[in-house]
Amino acid sequence: MELTPITPSSPSLPSPSGLSTPPVPPKNSYKNFLPILILLVFGSTFIGGFIALSNSSSSRWDVVSNSDSHGVEDWSEILRSRVLQWCEGSDSRAKIIELAGPIEQWNTTLVTSFKNIFRDCKCSTIDNDHPNTCDPDLGNWDTSNVVDMSHAFQNNHIFTGKNLEKWDVSNVVDMSNIFDHCYGFNGEVGGWNTGKVTKMTKTFYAAEAFERDLSGWDTRNVEYMEFMFAYAKQIEPKGTEGRSYGLQNWDVSKVKYFTGMFNYNDYFNEDISNWDPKEALSMADMFSSAGWADGLGINQDLSGWNVTRVEHFERFLCLANSFSEDNKNKLCEVGTAHKSWIANFCDSGLGWANFPADPCK
Repeated sequence: MELTPITPSSPSLPSPSGLSTPPVPPKNSYKNFLPILILLVFGSTFIGGFIALSNSSSSRWDVVSNSDSHGVEDWSEILRSRVLQWCEGSDSRAKIIELAGPIEQWNTTLVTSFKNIFRDCKCSTIDNDHPNTCDPDLGNWDTSNVVDMSHAFQNNHIFTGKNLEKWDVSNVVDMSNIFDHCYGFNGEVGGWNTGKVTKMTKTFYAAEAFERDLSGWDTRNVEYMEFMFAYAKQIEPKGTEGRSYGLQNWDVSKVKYFTGMFNYNDYFNEDISNWDPKEALSMADMFSSAGWADGLGINQDLSGWNVTRVEHFERFLCLANSFSEDNKNKLCEVGTAHKSWIANFCDSGLGWANFPADPCK
């Protein structure tokens, strides 16, 4: 009789969990789950972004939530566009309030630039429901990541700067024109950490109401101060000694351009004789027409300044009628040693207070 060989069967091993091994799913069955997977991954992103940008019931509008998810690297332009809508008029403003809530509560945590943010927001269409359209309290805005504040409030004539002392500006590099032509601005910004700022061109240009103490400002890295306090001329200071910003001990050792810094600042007369402008290249118009109307402008001994690198002194003190004969003579004496322009200017025999046209060219 023919024997049929017996093939040994493999023993059945228990699964690690002690349960029987689950059946293998049919080939390509994962495709059934693909739509669900996509919805889970991407749907949460869109839903989260929608909630962040449109949920008006939240206490603060999160301008910057889900920035990575949305592919937005810089929310500065989005914030700028929202502010422009805020400034346009009551209808536009109502839509923004519905979308984002009160402007005072917006979350600007990841915004890196405030450049032009409120520029030219002149409030020609202010409505009674929102009288502070151009003068909002922005004290709670997070500015800790902002690098550029240039032109931030330029030409905003009503803005006064409520609670700006709360701002963290420790990373700001550019403050050019930040309060340029802000006629009503007198915000308490003396405590700002300006240690990284390199540009202060026209920072307070025509900010006629501004008279805060800036003695605490760190200016050691500033290179540009052109027209910084120019045209602050229409509002008289409280005292009779002229306007003081507390600049006596500012470190200006890296400043290259002082052009027009106090041009037409009728009341500036601080003792800045301790300044060391050793890197200065231009002082043209620095004090021109300062105090020409009321005689309260600059009248200090500047003869100790190191101006050996200066290339442009044009109209340095032109029509600075407050500058005394005594201080003029001191300036002339040191001028002969390092700048022939001073000697020529002073030896011309022309009166200091009543300048003819020629020396002012």
